[in-house]
Amino acid sequence: MSRKVKFETPEKPDLVLGLLRDRGFTNTHISRLVKMCPFLLLVIVEKTLLPKLEFYRSIGLSGLDLVRVVSWNPSLLTRSLEKCIIPCYDILEVVLKNDEKVAKFFGRSSWVLLRDMLNSFAVNVSILRSLGVPQSFISVLVTCHPVVACRRTSEFEKDVEKVISMGFNPLKITFISALHVIYSVGESSWVQKKEIYKKCGWTEETLGGI
Repeated sequence: MSRKVKFETPEKPDLVLGLLRDRGFTNTHISRLVKMCPFLLLVIVEKTLLPKLEFYRSIGLSGLDLVRVVSWNPSLLTRSLEKCIIPCYDILEVVLKNDEKVAKFFGRSSWVLLRDMLNSFAVNVSILRSLGVPQSFISVLVTCHPVVACRRTSEFEKDVEKVISMGFNPLKITFISALHVIYSVGESSWVQKKEIYKKCGWTEETLGGI
């Protein structure tokens, strides 16, 4: 640890460790955090660490859930609250309409904060809305397949065009499923799978929601 960070006095590290322990972090959790982000020991607790923990608590992410998530993804504590975390929350709150869902997103997909994908995310959601995709389906995409929702817009648009050209209806949940499949396996693989399903008796209505 001392080879990665240097401090003149133990005051800052002691305050950081004390706050984390007060919030339920065990020595194992703290050890993992420090190994991944040793400079956390040098932050000013009142200005940097405490406001973020309080923000997560305010949206319903606290206790053991927060400990588990943060210990695996310290970016929740290292990214800027004003420039990254709150803007991400604002976008998600508009899309998901529910703090509980937003908290779950942060818990399951906080990796989004590591990537400069917020602008793409907002534009991609707008594309779906312009096609008439229901809000509930957009929520499914964001919560269940966030990597798809956060793709670069140029790539996301191509996938949307492919899915539409294959006959999937934006007003049906199969449209969201198809977006995920296209992202996961590519168009050619999906077409091959679709033909296999047809041979097994599946109809276009079942496959594409036409």
